[in-house]
Amino acid sequence: MTEGVWIAIIGVLGVISTAASGVVIAILTRQHSTVKRVDEQVTNSHGTNFRHDLDVVRDEGRVVGAAVDRIERAVASIIGDVRGIRRDVGRLDDRDVERGREMRALAQRFEKHLDDAEEAVERIDEHDTKLDHLEHTLDPRKDTP
Repeated sequence: MTEGVWIAIIGVLGVISTAASGVVIAILTRQHSTVKRVDEQVTNSHGTNFRHDLDVVRDEGRVVGAAVDRIERAVASIIGDVRGIRRDVGRLDDRDVERGREMRALAQRFEKHLDDAEEAVERIDEHDTKLDHLEHTLDPRKDTP
């Protein structure tokens, strides 16, 4: 693949990883907060009902699970897009190679045309010289003193 293809792929992967890292950080922050609350419940340094707190954690876990499902769907969609981009870039690369062949063929034809034109000019100059010589030999004034 060409350098442009690799740059496009790396760019897309960077966008994907940036989007995913933000979501992962948010999930980890939320989980860290939840773990701190559970620790308070286990050490009995709290004033609330442990069962109620577990219900809250369970509900938050469901929210996180739903978020993970959405992320998985989004990543699957992005992967599909990346595959499409790869196909498009591959087709463009093939077209670029074909255009390069066409340009080289045209350049060769042009060079041959220039060479042929140069040869034609040389032949014309030779014929002009011969014609001048012939005209000079046929000129009756050349023999008069």
